[in-house]
Amino acid sequence: MEFGLPPKNKSNYYEEYLKENGYTPTVTNRYVGTNPGCQSQEMFALHDGPVESCIEYFVAEEANSVIRELSGGDEPFFLWANFWGPHTPCLIPEPYFSMYDPKDIPEHPSYCETFENKPRVQSIIERIWGLAAR
Repeated sequence: MEFGLPPKNKSNYYEEYLKENGYTPTVTNRYVGTNPGCQSQEMFALHDGPVESCIEYFVAEEANSVIRELSGGDEPFFLWANFWGPHTPCLIPEPYFSMYDPKDIPEHPSYCETFENKPRVQSIIERIWGLAAR
């Protein structure tokens, strides 16, 4: 038995889950970087809805459902549940979004490194995401 993403002409399971449960989460408190040409993708934002409306919660519930369905059989199975993180966009629900003040989190030493002797693509990506100007 194979589970995976539906074909493009099929419905979006996460969207169906949101509708079935009456969730209409929104995204607020967006940070998108400083590149004016790249303002459509959040680096991080508040997922303004219950934790149960987050994609990660949905993926975990779907994985649990598959485990329950397949674990009673005699055949071994493999399940790969692909969670979005830990990369952007980070859409965080409360109470986690406000749990820590970003000013209290020390900056990692590598954050201020230069791109000397590094692949050029790294500096290009930094500019694309609007992270270079601070």
